[in-house]
Amino acid sequence: MALGRRDRPGKDGRSFVSQDGLELRVAELLDQIQRDLFQRALAFRQSHTHQPEDYESFRHVLEGGWADVWWCGQADCEAAIKEDTKAASRVIPLEQPGGQGVCIRCGRPARARAIFARSY
Repeated sequence: MALGRRDRPGKDGRSFVSQDGLELRVAELLDQIQRDLFQRALAFRQSHTHQPEDYESFRHVLEGGWADVWWCGQADCEAAIKEDTKAASRVIPLEQPGGQGVCIRCGRPARARAIFARSY
Protein backbone atom coordinates (compact mmCIF):
# COMPACT_ATOMS: atom_id res chain seq x y z
CA MET A 1 0.00 0.00 0.00
CA ALA A 2 1.28 3.50 -0.83
CA LEU A 3 1.35 6.19 1.85
CA GLY A 4 1.79 9.87 1.04
CA ARG A 5 2.71 12.68 3.40
CA ARG A 6 1.02 15.98 2.62
CA ASP A 7 3.76 17.85 4.50
CA ARG A 8 6.45 16.47 2.16
CA PRO A 9 5.31 16.65 -1.47
CA GLY A 10 6.88 14.52 -4.16
CA LYS A 11 8.89 11.34 -3.90
CA ASP A 12 10.29 12.29 -0.49
CA GLY A 13 6.82 12.02 1.05
CA ARG A 14 5.87 8.65 -0.46
CA SER A 15 6.44 5.25 1.05
CA PHE A 16 5.16 1.76 0.50
CA VAL A 17 4.01 -0.51 3.32
CA SER A 18 2.70 -4.03 3.35
CA GLN A 19 -0.80 -4.66 4.65
CA ASP A 20 0.62 -6.67 7.54
CA GLY A 21 2.33 -3.71 9.22
CA LEU A 22 -0.01 -1.00 8.03
CA GLU A 23 -1.60 -0.04 11.36
CA LEU A 24 1.73 0.25 13.17
CA ARG A 25 3.40 2.08 10.30
CA VAL A 26 0.57 4.61 9.97
CA ALA A 27 0.69 5.33 13.73
CA GLU A 28 4.47 5.83 13.57
CA LEU A 29 4.13 8.02 10.50
CA LEU A 30 1.48 10.23 12.13
CA ASP A 31 3.72 10.68 15.18
CA GLN A 32 6.63 11.64 12.93
CA ILE A 33 4.49 14.10 10.96
CA GLN A 34 3.38 15.73 14.24
CA ARG A 35 7.00 16.08 15.44
CA ASP A 36 8.13 17.48 12.06
CA LEU A 37 5.30 20.02 11.89
CA PHE A 38 6.00 21.12 15.46
CA GLN A 39 9.72 21.55 14.77
CA ARG A 40 8.97 23.54 11.62
CA ALA A 41 6.59 25.84 13.52
CA LEU A 42 9.06 26.25 16.38
CA ALA A 43 11.89 27.18 14.00
CA PHE A 44 9.61 29.69 12.25
CA ARG A 45 8.61 31.27 15.55
CA GLN A 46 12.21 31.52 16.74
CA SER A 47 13.42 33.06 13.48
CA HIS A 48 10.66 35.70 13.53
CA THR A 49 10.85 36.69 17.22
CA HIS A 50 13.22 39.53 18.06
CA GLN A 51 14.26 41.36 21.23
CA PRO A 52 14.48 45.03 20.28
CA GLU A 53 16.28 47.34 22.70
CA ASP A 54 14.43 50.58 22.00
CA TYR A 55 10.99 51.71 20.88
CA GLU A 56 12.04 52.58 17.32
CA SER A 57 13.48 49.06 16.83
CA PHE A 58 10.35 47.65 18.45
CA ARG A 59 8.18 49.43 15.87
CA HIS A 60 10.36 48.15 13.04
CA VAL A 61 10.26 44.53 14.28
CA LEU A 62 6.47 44.62 14.42
CA GLU A 63 6.27 45.28 10.69
CA GLY A 64 7.09 41.65 9.97
CA GLY A 65 7.58 39.66 13.15
CA TRP A 66 7.10 39.35 16.87
CA ALA A 67 8.77 41.39 19.59
CA ASP A 68 9.81 39.90 22.93
CA VAL A 69 10.15 42.90 25.23
CA TRP A 70 9.94 44.10 28.80
CA TRP A 71 6.46 45.50 29.39
CA CYS A 72 4.96 47.24 32.42
CA GLY A 73 1.62 45.43 32.00
CA GLN A 74 -0.45 48.62 32.16
CA ALA A 75 -3.56 48.82 29.98
CA ASP A 76 -2.90 52.45 29.04
CA CYS A 77 0.57 51.54 27.80
CA GLU A 78 -0.74 48.66 25.71
CA ALA A 79 -3.46 50.91 24.26
CA ALA A 80 -0.82 53.45 23.22
CA ILE A 81 1.30 50.70 21.63
CA LYS A 82 -1.73 49.40 19.75
CA GLU A 83 -2.66 52.86 18.49
CA ASP A 84 0.90 53.55 17.36
CA THR A 85 1.85 50.15 15.89
CA LYS A 86 -1.41 48.20 15.36
CA ALA A 87 0.14 45.51 17.62
CA ALA A 88 -0.95 44.14 20.98
CA SER A 89 0.43 41.79 23.57
CA ARG A 90 -0.13 38.21 22.47
CA VAL A 91 1.28 36.31 25.43
CA ILE A 92 3.26 36.74 28.61
CA PRO A 93 5.44 33.62 28.54
CA LEU A 94 5.42 31.44 31.64
CA GLU A 95 9.18 31.08 31.43
CA GLN A 96 10.60 34.49 32.34
CA PRO A 97 14.28 35.47 32.48
CA GLY A 98 14.00 36.71 36.05
CA GLY A 99 14.88 40.11 37.35
CA GLN A 100 13.25 43.15 35.90
CA GLY A 101 13.67 45.70 33.18
CA VAL A 102 12.00 48.83 31.90
CA CYS A 103 8.92 48.94 29.71
CA ILE A 104 9.76 49.24 26.01
CA ARG A 105 7.31 52.13 25.59
CA CYS A 106 6.88 54.10 28.81
CA GLY A 107 10.06 53.31 30.73
CA ARG A 108 8.21 52.24 33.88
CA PRO A 109 9.60 49.26 35.82
CA ALA A 110 8.65 45.94 34.23
CA ARG A 111 8.77 42.55 35.92
CA ALA A 112 7.79 40.45 32.92
CA ARG A 113 8.55 40.14 29.25
CA ALA A 114 5.67 39.93 26.78
CA ILE A 115 5.37 39.00 23.12
CA PHE A 116 3.82 41.71 20.95
CA ALA A 117 2.62 41.22 17.39
CA ARG A 118 0.10 42.47 14.90
CA SER A 119 -3.00 40.42 14.18
CA TYR A 120 -3.70 39.35 10.65
